[in-house]
Amino acid sequence: MGMSFAGAVSVAQELPSLPADSRISHGVLPDGISYYIVQNPSLKGYADFALVRRSCPLQLSVAQLDTLPRFDSSPDIFLKSSDIHLGPHGYVRISGTGCIVDFRDVMLTAGTEVTDSLLLVIFAMIDDRKEPSKDAVVISGDVDPVQMAYKLKLMSLMIPAYQSPDADSLSEVSSSCDTDSSYTVVQDTSVPGLVTLTFSCRTNAVPDNYMSTILPAVSSRLVAELDFVLERRLRTAFASSGIAPVSMELSHKGKTDGLQNELYTLKVTVPSGDAAVASGFVGAVLSSIDNGGIAPEEYSQTASVFSNGLYREAVRTSVPNSEYVDRCADAFLYGSGLASDREKYDFFSSKVIRDTSGARLLGRFASELIDSSDCISFSLPEGVSAEPLLEAYRTGWRLGKDTPLPASPVPAGDTLGFPGPEEKCGIRLSRNDRVLGARLWVFANGIKVAYKRMDTDGMLYYSYVLKGGYSLMKNMKAGEGAFLSDMLSLCRISGMGNADFNDMLAVNGASMKASVNINNISVSGSFPSGKASLLLKSLLALSKSRTPDTAAVSAYMATERFRLMSDSASFGKKMFVLDSLLCGDDMYSPFKSASNLSGDLPERAMEFFDSRFSNADDGILVLVGDLPENSVKKLLQSYAGGFMTIGRRSVKPAVSYRMVSGESTYFVDGDEPGIDMLMSADLILNSENYMASRIAVMAIHDAMAAAVHDSGMYVSIRNSFSTYPFERFSVLVSAAYASETGIAESVQKDKLVMALLRMRLAMSRLSADGIDESRLARYKSVLSSRWDAIQSSPEYWVKTISGRLGGGKDMQSKYADRINSVTADDVLHIIRKLDKGSKIEYVMKEK
Repeated sequence: MGMSFAGAVSVAQELPSLPADSRISHGVLPDGISYYIVQNPSLKGYADFALVRRSCPLQLSVAQLDTLPRFDSSPDIFLKSSDIHLGPHGYVRISGTGCIVDFRDVMLTAGTEVTDSLLLVIFAMIDDRKEPSKDAVVISGDVDPVQMAYKLKLMSLMIPAYQSPDADSLSEVSSSCDTDSSYTVVQDTSVPGLVTLTFSCRTNAVPDNYMSTILPAVSSRLVAELDFVLERRLRTAFASSGIAPVSMELSHKGKTDGLQNELYTLKVTVPSGDAAVASGFVGAVLSSIDNGGIAPEEYSQTASVFSNGLYREAVRTSVPNSEYVDRCADAFLYGSGLASDREKYDFFSSKVIRDTSGARLLGRFASELIDSSDCISFSLPEGVSAEPLLEAYRTGWRLGKDTPLPASPVPAGDTLGFPGPEEKCGIRLSRNDRVLGARLWVFANGIKVAYKRMDTDGMLYYSYVLKGGYSLMKNMKAGEGAFLSDMLSLCRISGMGNADFNDMLAVNGASMKASVNINNISVSGSFPSGKASLLLKSLLALSKSRTPDTAAVSAYMATERFRLMSDSASFGKKMFVLDSLLCGDDMYSPFKSASNLSGDLPERAMEFFDSRFSNADDGILVLVGDLPENSVKKLLQSYAGGFMTIGRRSVKPAVSYRMVSGESTYFVDGDEPGIDMLMSADLILNSENYMASRIAVMAIHDAMAAAVHDSGMYVSIRNSFSTYPFERFSVLVSAAYASETGIAESVQKDKLVMALLRMRLAMSRLSADGIDESRLARYKSVLSSRWDAIQSSPEYWVKTISGRLGGGKDMQSKYADRINSVTADDVLHIIRKLDKGSKIEYVMKEK
């Protein structure tokens, strides 16, 4: 395809550029080095540092990790000793024709000695290369931009001025497939019985001189809108034949990914028995969009989904430092703009497009992008031929061209069938919780609602929690509880299929996620404040207008086992094994296994949901938003009477399982070599132990990451408190090999056994010696800053209010005092309990 993304819009001689994000300071130092400093309070006490390099061979930056002029020791040794750890890419990753040297999660409370030394390393790398105008320093985090800019200017005095050669041009990429070789076949035996069809097309990218304008944002919008239309039409087509894809992915890569062209990809994976029909539908849907365009109603809905999704991004209370680093790197490497999501949202909101005009624009964009000669590839198991699939695709394309499939707009009007307001429900009790800053109402039928008013940028966050999870399910078989969250999504809501229900929510800017665990059922998400009545209608519909979706159930049961065998489920499979090893025959495991999915589970699950949702007075609805309290109260009085109540509290049954004691080690063969160390110990969940456990996790992470650094591995860590049937604290430390191309040459990839011994030794030393007072002070400072920062997060308050009023656990009260009172002995106590408690070491060797 030769069409440019710019071709789908009317481009004037001069396009506007959006203002840069106010959090980003950008400048050029006297020696030609560019810098970007982002004041990002999302992760208090930390910052990401990066050196972004144009036209720089990866090997140069890697070699500099071992040795630099005027440095007595290796920079790699300094990084390890300063708790600046390896990531999946190591320290260096490729970006287009350049590279990025990442130093992530630098603990600022370690003092200026660490940050100043790190800056010395960065500027020494720039000096050693002798092309300063091709390098940029990016810093994002809890920093003072004025002070940091001053420090960078001082550092730059050590860099003499050099004459840089012209920047290398990006390599050209073919804009389309050759028609004679427009499909390829790959044999894949990793998951028997699965076929993957991949459709991809290329187009010319946004021209360099337009990269800083609004055009890239317009192109991204068109891609996002096409994603929604294409995914929905495919889902509707598949459902008409009872096909549930194991996975369906849409992706887009372009200049900021190092490509000269834009690459759009659709990937669909289905059981081999459905492959021919699915291939035909893919061809028919693509051809229908190419030839039949987009309907105005369809465009109106996809535009709403895009606008609402962009607004959610714009009002996020937390943005990762890595996201800012990548945005600044794109600006330096490719000339991209630095506009925030809020600036983009405001721009698009101010440009109202009629549905008919928008539909024509999106249809033209799609038609120029999609073509019958674009690339098709099949990933096939043994015994499956590509020829019938290719023929089915081509037949579908011809049918879609001759008789385009109809548009598939979201049946948003079906919400008229949702339960409406009831007679006004009186309030039995009203009180203010001063600790939470929330109002609690108990209505006449026993329904409990807590509301906290705060600035939420026009959004209403919620959590509806019903006590009594799958531990109360009658006749539950071992391991079935892990599938109950899925079972709740296999219901028709007031006659609306679950996929339509979720799309209806998206069109209205809302989200709703249901979760079922051993303790409770929870439904949570957010709605625009102006859609508060739709929230209550949706909760009522889910509670009492819920029926099995037989087609969805049938499709799910046919594909879920394949999904669990696929690579995308590898972490879940590993967690099931670890949980089984730790807990023995755990009847209530929260992790899925294909062997635990029974054919009659959907029917029994519906009976369980009926019993739990009829007991709405044994739970709580938590709301956090910016609506006036009195308005919320009046709205609740109109809908509270619709929830079903029985006036009886749930009694948790006695649940027990055997936890292994001591340490066990298992070696298995697999595709992803690495080490998982799962530690679990009895620990009462109170605010004192909770704060001490946060610091223990930081200490364990730093100790383990330093231990496996010289093995060429990086560490990730997860932790959780469980309160039922026992109060326990668990920590999972996972070590995996970093990319060999991004680590110092002096670091050699160790055998897994050696890395395991290093991890054991690190944990043993930490358990024996604990942490010193200076490290404790650093960790406490980080924890205190984090806790201060999340006080403005509505998601945090939803969780906190639910925990205090629904679960009886309070981590908010006097949190600063609780953090300050943590001692090194408190932290050591938790570390020793973990080290001496139940421990599973799971080592996956490469096949």
